[in-house]
Amino acid sequence: MPSLFFPVLLLCCGYAFFRGGPPERICAVVMVAGAALSLLAMLLSSARFAHLEIGVFVVDLAVLAGFVGIALFSERYWPMWMSSMQLVAVMSHSTSLLISTPMPWAYAVAIAFWGYPMLAMLAWGTARHRGRVRRFQWDPSWVSRQRLAP
Repeated sequence: MPSLFFPVLLLCCGYAFFRGGPPERICAVVMVAGAALSLLAMLLSSARFAHLEIGVFVVDLAVLAGFVGIALFSERYWPMWMSSMQLVAVMSHSTSLLISTPMPWAYAVAIAFWGYPMLAMLAWGTARHRGRVRRFQWDPSWVSRQRLAP
């Protein structure tokens, strides 16, 4: 599946980076960096997914923090969905802590599965941004300071 994932990643993230607003661009950078760092962490691992993949887990936590930051400060709804999908991926790492001998294939699929819906969500969010810009001539990206104040 990695042979399919990386072209789809580049296609969706390229679309978001070149046609999206600031939240879409930041998300695209976070996703590409996360995928590259996860691949590097897996290449450095000796027994892939036979136990907790600490490198991939740390990368997934960092990606989750990036998505939550975007969700907290952007005017978009889709980053909340991205954050929730990434949280499920992060929680999938806990199975290797609960089960003494995890099934490597199931562990890897549980983590990797959510990448595809997240890419679809990013492309959908970018298309919605383009539609709002076309319709209203602008699309606010970030929550105003007044709305953040109590």
